[in-house]
Amino acid sequence: EAIDDPVRAEVIDDPSSFIISAPAGSGKTTVLAKRIIKRLLEVNDPNEIIALTFTKKAANEMRDKVQEVLEGKYNDFAGPFIQKELNKHSKKNNWDDNYIDNLKIMTLDSLAFQILQKEPLLSKCPKVEGLSEHLDDLYEIAVNEVIKEPQNYHDVEKVLLYLNVNHQTIVNEFVEMIKKRDQWLPHLIELLKLNDNEIVKVVSWAAGNGDRSENGDYIYGKKKLRQIDSRIKYLIINIEDAEIVRRNNVAPERKIFFGAFVVINDDTKSKSLTIRIVGAQEINHAPENISWISPLAKSLMGRSVGDIVNVETTKDERSYSVLEVYY
Repeated sequence: EAIDDPVRAEVIDDPSSFIISAPAGSGKTTVLAKRIIKRLLEVNDPNEIIALTFTKKAANEMRDKVQEVLEGKYNDFAGPFIQKELNKHSKKNNWDDNYIDNLKIMTLDSLAFQILQKEPLLSKCPKVEGLSEHLDDLYEIAVNEVIKEPQNYHDVEKVLLYLNVNHQTIVNEFVEMIKKRDQWLPHLIELLKLNDNEIVKVVSWAAGNGDRSENGDYIYGKKKLRQIDSRIKYLIINIEDAEIVRRNNVAPERKIFFGAFVVINDDTKSKSLTIRIVGAQEINHAPENISWISPLAKSLMGRSVGDIVNVETTKDERSYSVLEVYY
């Protein structure tokens, strides 16, 4: 008997809620499959049970595991006996003969889609006809809808003038922005949460409470205002200095420039890796990103496949061979 058998038995038999934490391969799926079977004996409708997973693969594995348990492939669980009990229970409650195959074992996305298909009136959402994995098409539809809104005409006009009055170009640029929203949206949300007026009121109130040198509210409020001003100035400077790097201007000989993906071989360690040369503000958004002002990026700029560059670090000098360049 395994040391955790009593815990497994409790999770399977007790209808209470549990959090199961165990490493891969420890049998969590089997425990959950047995728990589902036991709960089937307690409900009037099999649809009262919903098992959710993150992936379709996991959902299929769970469904297969339920079938294996009922077929008696586990000696510690009376699968065939419970199958007979389930047959009696299902006939008593007029269940469909295929209730096992129709169990609601699905992904979180599938459940969300089913809820949306019900078109809840209070949600004020249009009925969803289907799911799409072609996100670029949906992004483009959303961008065009925003461009058509009258309150945006003035701003759209400025962008069109900047992009040489090319409608499709502006749509493409906005689609690329939406795809990378994780890089800029958190900063926008952070600024929106900060309420200058409320902080100013606190500072004004605190200033009237006597000695400011020992006034915590006043000191904290002034510090917060400086942080907001500093962040706004930083973002304004970066936005004003930002320049769109167009990939179609890349030299045909596939030389390395800003935005390039480069496969290099560290000749010192005989190890290959892929890097991408990006702006200093973008290096934290993907593990392969390196800043264009880093020693390695500076050494690679303008180079081509087959070139070898030497880079001095604080500890030693390393040699890299360029294996592939793409954009």
